[in-house]
Amino acid sequence: KEMDNYDVVHELDSIVCFSQAEYISERKDLCKENGGSVDACWSSSFYKVCHDNERLLYGTGKQNSDVFIRAKTARIILFTSVGISMIWQGVELEESKAMIYDQPKKFHKWRMMCNYISHEISTLELFPDELFLELFSFINPIDLYHGFINLNSRLNNILNDIHICIHIINDDQYEDYQACLNHFAYQIIYLAIDCHWSRLSYNINLQSFVNLRSLYLPMPTDEQCLEITSDNLPFLTNLTINDNTFKSILFGSNLFSHLVTLCVPRIDSSTLKQIESMQLCLTLHSLYLGFCTIIDVLNILPYLPNLNYLDIALLPNNKTIHQSDVKHKNIFHFKVKLRKLDPDLEILLKSMSNLHRLEFLWNESYTGIWYNGPNSFNFEKFSDILEKNSVSLKRIDIHIHISRCDYDIDYIRHLNLQWFSSLNKIKITNNGSFFITTKKLSTDAEEKIITTLLQSTYMTQRNTRIHRVKINKV
Repeated sequence: KEMDNYDVVHELDSIVCFSQAEYISERKDLCKENGGSVDACWSSSFYKVCHDNERLLYGTGKQNSDVFIRAKTARIILFTSVGISMIWQGVELEESKAMIYDQPKKFHKWRMMCNYISHEISTLELFPDELFLELFSFINPIDLYHGFINLNSRLNNILNDIHICIHIINDDQYEDYQACLNHFAYQIIYLAIDCHWSRLSYNINLQSFVNLRSLYLPMPTDEQCLEITSDNLPFLTNLTINDNTFKSILFGSNLFSHLVTLCVPRIDSSTLKQIESMQLCLTLHSLYLGFCTIIDVLNILPYLPNLNYLDIALLPNNKTIHQSDVKHKNIFHFKVKLRKLDPDLEILLKSMSNLHRLEFLWNESYTGIWYNGPNSFNFEKFSDILEKNSVSLKRIDIHIHISRCDYDIDYIRHLNLQWFSSLNKIKITNNGSFFITTKKLSTDAEEKIITTLLQSTYMTQRNTRIHRVKINKV
């Protein structure tokens, strides 16, 4: 109820989840069966207890009665059948007395309890296990290893139950990282090695991380490439890898049954020459390809029939392509960064028959060569392409960074009222270039300094440099 934004609920519905509205008194019109946005809605008919109510079981009879004991047992089973519940101050059992509203007495009890805790119990062991698990999730693994390992058996047991995420960017603290990798090997679910293997003074054997879910390894060793198999990493769901390895991982005979997201920073077209002999990959839902050609994309898509999200950065293509036979029915979100409108964009849009959302990014500054003509982007052609290929589109986000733009913003908007009406034209005073975007940008005095191009207008890179620039809205 507090969110009160059902458009957001519609967006979340694209994710596989069950949504339920906490809306008392209930509104049946919120449910999908009545044209609403959620799967279910709370009903006051079963809403019998909350953070402010007490003693639901009082109405069932005396505490030692059979009905009270049966009801209490049933509620314990119900609450714990799905896991460990978060229950407010014993509310699952209640007290065997009627509701009271004597708030001063309740506050007095709390003050007595707090005074007892602060004066009589001051040890770390006072915290419940759940609080330790939450606290440890914010602590660097190296600090966990040196600060808490072998303090006592209870903390050791808690540390054995936490998930570990490790991000290595250089060879600093290599002895500490080695110790953490060895000690927490079975608990590491995220591993990022964000540097070239030659910069590390030790080898990282991937076979040890059998519970790994996410691996970022853009520059692996030859040995690590061979270690990335479904037998060694059976639960891998997210992977960033180089182009020499991704083909065998995606389309090889030893497929990953849980892999849903793949990022390849750069594609070498030569690695796709033998793709015809490869198998379909049915698990992948999201694909990020940096620095690839349109031919690479069209060669890959037929082997990913269940792909939902595609993010690509297209390089110029020297070969002439007039049309494509590729038709993908499941891609509904497409993000493209390119430097050639015709025919690349139109060919890609025609290959995705059920596209709902398009993110279009054009960044002329990335090439380092500024165009000297009056207008370096053809808005008329862009509008024409969208008109012909937007039957299923529901949303288009546009971010264009160009050196020259003599068009008035009203003229651009009227070229395509459906998709251009929300465009804004921003002048970057540092170099005189222009930023045309559908995103709302503030130009208040205290916010003149902003992050340029929203970072996303750059080609796909993990650590994109963020520039600070002054802007003027025109």
